[in-house]
Amino acid sequence: MNRVSFELEMDGLRLIEDRTGVEIRRYATPSWFHCTVFDRHDYVKAACVAEPQSLFEVHFSAAIEDPTAITRRLLKTIFGTLFSRYARIVAKVEPDNYHSADVVRRLGFQYAGFLRRGLDGNRDAYIFDMLRDDCRWLPGYEGGTIIRHDFAGEPIGMH
Repeated sequence: MNRVSFELEMDGLRLIEDRTGVEIRRYATPSWFHCTVFDRHDYVKAACVAEPQSLFEVHFSAAIEDPTAITRRLLKTIFGTLFSRYARIVAKVEPDNYHSADVVRRLGFQYAGFLRRGLDGNRDAYIFDMLRDDCRWLPGYEGGTIIRHDFAGEPIGMH
């Protein structure tokens, strides 16, 4: 059985840093949203952190060692909590990290643009975002409100 912590867990932050290459332990505070999933031996299976950027936006970072740690119930809790406070959740992904881009899209994030030096001030990033209406993990989801775009920003099926 997994144990889930919503406290600031250094082991979870370390996993995110290892996977993203972005130093966050130095800046993370207890006021950020934190979630770490441990197995019965206290091994970190998954972790996420959300850093507030403004009164309406939060930046989301995650690392997953074991996909079975991410349950529907956990996704409902994470996104329900974040959307109770913020209007938009943003995730940044390195352009050559196809696996992470696929994961954020499967979670429901939509491609929103490209940001030069958007990761740690040195590496470029694709930007993905999600609004409450686009979050299939929440009650009342009716299919979202956006036109789906490919990575070039063109509406899919409109080429």
